[in-house]
Amino acid sequence: MDRQARADVAGRRRGRGLSAVTNPAMLSIPLGICHCGCGGPTTPARQTDRREGRIVGVPLLFIRGHGNKGLNKTVPPYDETKRRAEIESRLVRDGECLIWTGTLNPYGYGMVSWHGHYKLVHILTYEWANGPVPGGLELDHLCRRHDCAEPKHLEAVTHRVNMLRGQTIAARHAAKTHCIHGHEFTPENTRMRRGARECRTCSRERQRKTQPVSCAA
Repeated sequence: MDRQARADVAGRRRGRGLSAVTNPAMLSIPLGICHCGCGGPTTPARQTDRREGRIVGVPLLFIRGHGNKGLNKTVPPYDETKRRAEIESRLVRDGECLIWTGTLNPYGYGMVSWHGHYKLVHILTYEWANGPVPGGLELDHLCRRHDCAEPKHLEAVTHRVNMLRGQTIAARHAAKTHCIHGHEFTPENTRMRRGARECRTCSRERQRKTQPVSCAA
């Protein structure tokens, strides 16, 4: 067996080389999309490796671990319409909310597989209705239900606004109107220090206690 034949066998075994593409369905998948049929994007090769069929800068044929999924099989193209219908069938109306009845992550948000990757359900439904979430923003549930995927209940806000609206430590501190010693947080009695409010009255009292007492002559 010559060198090229050995390289072809190695590429077929690893499922990454061009020789791994053995059926017409896989040949119809564009470069940059995983050829196992999951629809996920592949990354460019970091270096050239003839034995595995890699060329630096050229997208790999498979996502890592997907190499053997599509070999010698007829892989249908990713049916986005069918997958969307499957996801929508698991959304149940509860009053004005649209509740996800499938898998939830530890924080109570719905999760689903979309184009070979896990994605939060409420982000997916928002994008279906309004397009991509603007850069630098995240979605806030106005109804305060994490398992709700109703696009009308989602608002794109900054991370700080999202934290202040929720049941977080930052939100509890922001809701305080007086310091721990009972001084009101008025504009005249408040200053910002390291991103947090500080009571000017308490600050003056601390300085008075720490300043050395001068002895009279």
